[in-house]
Amino acid sequence: MTNLSLPRFAIYSDWDSRASVGGLEQEIKRSLPKAQIEYVSRIDILNPALYENLNAFLLPGIVGEESLYHDHVGPANDLIRAYIQRGGVFIGQCAGANYAARNVRFQPHWAPHKTRDEGLLALFNGIAFGPPEGLGVDGNDPRYFRGLTTARIVTDAMEFAMEFPVAYSSGPTFVPNEGQDFRTHARYVDVPGQPPAVISFDYGRGLVILTGPVPQYSPRHAISIKDAAAQMVVETLQAFEPERIRFFDSLMYMAVGHTRSTGFLNRPVL
Repeated sequence: MTNLSLPRFAIYSDWDSRASVGGLEQEIKRSLPKAQIEYVSRIDILNPALYENLNAFLLPGIVGEESLYHDHVGPANDLIRAYIQRGGVFIGQCAGANYAARNVRFQPHWAPHKTRDEGLLALFNGIAFGPPEGLGVDGNDPRYFRGLTTARIVTDAMEFAMEFPVAYSSGPTFVPNEGQDFRTHARYVDVPGQPPAVISFDYGRGLVILTGPVPQYSPRHAISIKDAAAQMVVETLQAFEPERIRFFDSLMYMAVGHTRSTGFLNRPVL
């Protein structure tokens, strides 16, 4: 039986979809020690019972640059949208943030550009555009570990003003269509105009959090990876671990606080 007093997270982890969940469980449990974590597949997400008493559904980035989410997650789009509409929380990262937009423009400087306008979750009424100018690296380049590098972000001064590097792997920025309101929690420092890197917005009674970077990537997690390129990322992040932790925790508290404040976990699924 689910304990409603404990945060419950579902992380999409289907390897056939190339979902990349590295570090997520460890960091959620560091932030919320009593959190219940469930790894779910493309079969699991078709079960309406999954979304009962669920604090947040997380759609992570992918390994590589060929997303299969439109095929693998697509059949559950209506269930996911209904869950959020009722008051749930969706967290999309990197490719997961792309999938949450109405339109995707993936425009790496090292490969052909890709466009997708159909089959997406379309929570964000706008374009997920990336990688932003000057960011992103080729995932097949041996100088980088699975395309992983770092990007400097600056957080919103209304929360706490900090500038620090976070792990990054060609994730998007967000360009809204008219009428799409959102809150910016962090911006890309080294991109002209400092466009949004992490945003949130209301969707029905629910909350959507989208991140271009992957702030759960902790040096503590990555230190076990025996790869020289990964260790370069670790060395860059190490000095700013307190800032990363504070920022990641703020996103987790936002997710848990939302479902508790709306009473979502106490309402039956209709």
